[in-house]
Amino acid sequence: MLFKIKHTTHYRYSSEVFLEPHLLRVRPRTDAYQTLKIFDLDILPFPSTKNMKVGLNNHSDYMLWFEGHTTELKIVATSVVETENSNPFNFIIYPFTATQLPMRYNDATHIEVMPFLTQVSKDEKVQKLAKELMLDIDFQTLPFISHLTRYLYDHFQVEKPNPFSPPAMPEVTLEKMSGSYKDLAYLQLALCREAGIAARYVLGYQVDNFNFPNSLHAWVEVYLPGAGWKGFDATTGMAIGERHIALTAAHVPSLCNLVTGTYRGNASSHLDTSIEINHISS
Repeated sequence: MLFKIKHTTHYRYSSEVFLEPHLLRVRPRTDAYQTLKIFDLDILPFPSTKNMKVGLNNHSDYMLWFEGHTTELKIVATSVVETENSNPFNFIIYPFTATQLPMRYNDATHIEVMPFLTQVSKDEKVQKLAKELMLDIDFQTLPFISHLTRYLYDHFQVEKPNPFSPPAMPEVTLEKMSGSYKDLAYLQLALCREAGIAARYVLGYQVDNFNFPNSLHAWVEVYLPGAGWKGFDATTGMAIGERHIALTAAHVPSLCNLVTGTYRGNASSHLDTSIEINHISS
């Protein structure tokens, strides 16, 4: 499937400011499941220097430097992306020992995925839920991930996201039995790691997000031997297919922030965002 995305991020300042260097993670990634066909980045004020780099997560990021003063920063990222994941379960977990939990990676893989195994929450209720969900499906790896994803979808209320706040801690979301897409993804990540499954936080777009159409989206990718990184969305209760478009992923949500930077000056700031996603007939 082919999609065109126009994502506008517009900061307005109450008086003139000097923009410090900014890091952008607004370029959709290219991987086994999606291909970036066209990308255009418009920035106001025009940066004195702009360079693309490969970040820690192996995605293409931009560094911007500015000169002079401004009362706004406007970033318009326009992308055309083709998704190719019509069957998200087209894989076999191998070696077969990885089909049982808790997950045990071989030594070389374990070194690579260590950041994605770090425990997020020490809360007993989070740990208890992970054990109960594993017991429900007899400690089988893929059934656990699917069961967990569906459990969050069935039992948690999805709330309107706050674009300025980081995800709530997993125990907070569990206690409320509700949260934004960010909160549910972070809880899902924590529960996967309790089962020994390497999991990372993904930020991107969900096509046909009718509840929050002008919003980003977040989900989780888990690393399965023989399959690689596979995505699951707690707000839909399903595996990621052709209607999710990933921008960036990391072992912690803070490394997925799309715009990172500060300014010099006494001004206050106001942020407006808009996201337009259109299906393109092939």
